[in-house]
Amino acid sequence: MINDFYRLEIDVICFSLLLWMISKVHATKNSQTIALLHLSVSYQLLFILTMDIIFHFLNGHPGTSYYTLHLVLRCFFKALTGTLAYVWWAYVLYTINKFKNYTRLLQIVCMLPSIVFIILALSSPQTKWIIDIDPQTNIYHAGTYHYFQSILTYPYYTFAALVALFSIIKTKDSPYIIQAFAFIILPATGGITLLFVPGAQIVWHCLTLSLLFVYCNQQFALISIDELTGLNNRRTFYSHIQTITSEKNGDKNTTYCLCMMDLNLFKQINDTYGHVEGDAALQEASTILKQVFKANDSFLARYGGDEFVVVTNGTPAEAEKLKHTLYTAFTNRNLHTQKPYQLSICFGYAPWTPTSNESVLQVLKQADKALYLEKHRIQDSSSPSI
Repeated sequence: MINDFYRLEIDVICFSLLLWMISKVHATKNSQTIALLHLSVSYQLLFILTMDIIFHFLNGHPGTSYYTLHLVLRCFFKALTGTLAYVWWAYVLYTINKFKNYTRLLQIVCMLPSIVFIILALSSPQTKWIIDIDPQTNIYHAGTYHYFQSILTYPYYTFAALVALFSIIKTKDSPYIIQAFAFIILPATGGITLLFVPGAQIVWHCLTLSLLFVYCNQQFALISIDELTGLNNRRTFYSHIQTITSEKNGDKNTTYCLCMMDLNLFKQINDTYGHVEGDAALQEASTILKQVFKANDSFLARYGGDEFVVVTNGTPAEAEKLKHTLYTAFTNRNLHTQKPYQLSICFGYAPWTPTSNESVLQVLKQADKALYLEKHRIQDSSSPSI
C-alpha cells in the first residue's frame, strides 16, 4: 500500500511537470518540427501517466463496468507505449540532427515494429497476448506474449541512446553532456530497473525527466547561445569575463588576449546575394572559427552582426600565431569552396590581465583599434590573407 502511494505521488509530480512544459511550449507558438515532436512526446506521456493514475483505483475493483473500462484503458495504454517508442526515437534523432539522414521510406520501415505492437495490444481483449484482466477480480496480469513489448518497442530507446552517444563522442561539445544524461542515462535507468525489478515501472517517469532536462537545456541555450551561428552570445561573453575576474577564480595574474574579429566585405555579400546567403556566410565563418579556436581552449562568442570576440589564454605573440592560423584557414576555404564569393576576416587583439586597472571595455577598444589598423593594412596590401 505504501509503495502504491509513492508510485501515485510520483505519477502526479511527473503529470504536473508535463503540464507545465506543454503550457510553456504552447505559449511560444513555435511550429518548428522539434517543438511539435516535444509536444507529441509530452502529450503521450501525459496520457500514459493519467491512465497509470486511474489504474491505481481500477485494478482489483470488481464489477462489469469497471472491468470494461479497465480493459479498454489497458489496451489503449499499451498501444500508446508503442507509438511513444517511435516518436521518442524520432525526437532524439531530430534533436541531434540525425533524423534528416532517414528517407521517408526508411522512416516508414522503422515504424513497423511499433505498428505491430499496437495491433497486438489492441487485439488483446480477444487474444490475451499482451493484456490479461480477470473478469471476476478485475486484476491485471501480463499477457501470454507480454515480452513482445520489450522486443518491439525497447529497441527504439536503445537505438536512440546509441545514436546520441556516438554523436556526443564525435562532437565533444559541452551542451551535449545534458543531452547525454537525458537521452542515455535516464531512459537506461528506467529500462534496467524494470529488467531487474519487474514491478518497478519507472520508464515513463524517467522519460518525463529526460524531457525536462532537454527543455531546460534548450531554454538556457536561448539566453546564452547565438541562434544563427551556435556560438556564445555577447551576454555569455560578459558573463565569462566576470567569471575570470571573480575572486573565486584561480590565478588572476594570468595574461589573456581579448581578440576582436569581423568579416571583410560582408555587406557586399548581403547586398549582392541576399540576406539568406549572408546568414549562410556567417554560419560558415563561425564553423571555421570554432575549428581554429577549439584547439587552444579559447572562449569564442558572436559579438554582434559580423563581429566576433575571443578570450584566449596567452601572450600577444601567441595571439599573433592564432591570427595567422585563422587567416590560413579562411584561405584554404576560398581555395576549395564552390560558393560565388570569398570569405576573409580581420583580427585585432589587446593583452589583458584581470588585476590591471584597465576595464574590459577599455581593452576591447584597444582590440577594436588594432582590428581597424589590421583592416587598413590588408586593404593596402596584396596579402593572400584577404
